[in-house]
Amino acid sequence: MKIAVRGGHCPKVPGARGILDELTEDRKVKDAVIKYLKQLGNEVLDVTPPDSTSTSSVDLAYGVNKANDWGADLFVSIHFNKAYNSYNGAIGTEVCVYSTYDIAQRVVDGISSLGFKNRGQKVRTGLYELRNTSMKSIIVETCFVEATDDVALYRKLGPDAIGKVIAEAIVNKTTNTIP
Repeated sequence: MKIAVRGGHCPKVPGARGILDELTEDRKVKDAVIKYLKQLGNEVLDVTPPDSTSTSSVDLAYGVNKANDWGADLFVSIHFNKAYNSYNGAIGTEVCVYSTYDIAQRVVDGISSLGFKNRGQKVRTGLYELRNTSMKSIIVETCFVEATDDVALYRKLGPDAIGKVIAEAIVNKTTNTIP
C-alpha cells in the first residue's frame, strides 16, 4: 500500500498548545508511524510541510498535493487536539474522516486500547485534507494537549508506542518490534 503521512502544522502555523506542543509531538508520532509502516512492507511518503511554510492554506495544500501527485492509497495526517485552555482529566482520542470506514475505526480503537478514551470517528466534511485528497484520508487526533490525564498517558507510553499502534491499525497487521 502507498501511504502518505503528514505531521500537522509548521512553525508559522503551529497548531494546538497546552501542556504539550502539537507541532513538536505530532512530528515524533509521525516519524514512528512512518518507521512502522515501512517495517510492515508499505511504501511511505512523508508529506509534512517544510518549516518555511507561512500560511494555513499553503500548509494544508502542500501535503494534500504531494499525496495526490504521488498516487497514494491512503493519506494520514497526525495531529493533537485542544478543547480548553486547561482540563483536569481525560478527553481522549478521535479520528476525523470524510465518511466512516474500517481503517479509521481500527486506528481510533488501537489508540484507545492504550488507555485513551475512545471518541470514535468524527465525520468532518469541511476539513481541507479530507475534502481535497483523491484517496481515503484520516486525521488522527492523538490526544488532547491540555488534558492532564491524556498528557500523562501520552508521556508514559511515548510517541513510538503510539505510532506503532497507528501503523499496525492502518495495515491490520502487527510487528514484533518492541518500541
